[in-house]
Amino acid sequence: MVRTAPGPTGKVLIVDDEPEIVAFIRELLMSRRHTVVGISDSREAAAEFDSFQPDVCILDFRMPHFTGSVLLDAFKQKDAAVEVIFLTAQDETSLAVDLMKRGAIDFLLKPVELSQLELSVSRALEHRRLIIENENYRLHLEQLVLEKTRALNEALMRLGYVHSATLDTLSMALDYRDQSTSGHSRRVAELTAGAAKAMGITDSALVQIEHGALLHDIGKLKIPDSVLLKPAKLDEEEWKMMRRHPEYGFEFLTN
Repeated sequence: MVRTAPGPTGKVLIVDDEPEIVAFIRELLMSRRHTVVGISDSREAAAEFDSFQPDVCILDFRMPHFTGSVLLDAFKQKDAAVEVIFLTAQDETSLAVDLMKRGAIDFLLKPVELSQLELSVSRALEHRRLIIENENYRLHLEQLVLEKTRALNEALMRLGYVHSATLDTLSMALDYRDQSTSGHSRRVAELTAGAAKAMGITDSALVQIEHGALLHDIGKLKIPDSVLLKPAKLDEEEWKMMRRHPEYGFEFLTN
């Protein structure tokens, strides 16, 4: 599904068990024209995420009930492109590295510097925009490929129908010319296809064999009527000419 990428401002969800921090960050971001929802109870975070569908989440790492780490995993399962910024009162480098590996985009120490927070949110929105635009572009390309593939398959089916009709017409032309063997080419093609199926041959190979059998006598179109339709026994020269009809057929189909 194609999604709308955020612009310079976006929807930000704040989850921190300290209400004053939530209020402070909310007021700051709203003054920068972001749409902001802030909560202090981590148990409400999942429901708020579903209803608000934020672009960026700012999470305190250490909270009662659900830690920021737990919320990170839950939010990423709901929306892999959501950006998560962590707040913590402790400088824990190993923790920051782990959270970044799991999908967080930034890790800020409390008390948060306003300029640093603004920069982090802006960077998160830009990153989300690029991810969504890339995803939309990929979906667009996939749709184009599907449409082109469908059109190509339809064209090939039409071409296959025309090809089969052309072969049938050639076979019929031979039947009309030599009434004594009317339907012979079609019967040979059906018998040959049946034998090929019994041998386990399928798909395009089976079609090619059937088409080849249908045209096995097509070279007779080059045999003069005086020879092809002669009611009496053929002489040696006439037999030589008749025996060349496979060669004539090869030349005919090759050219």
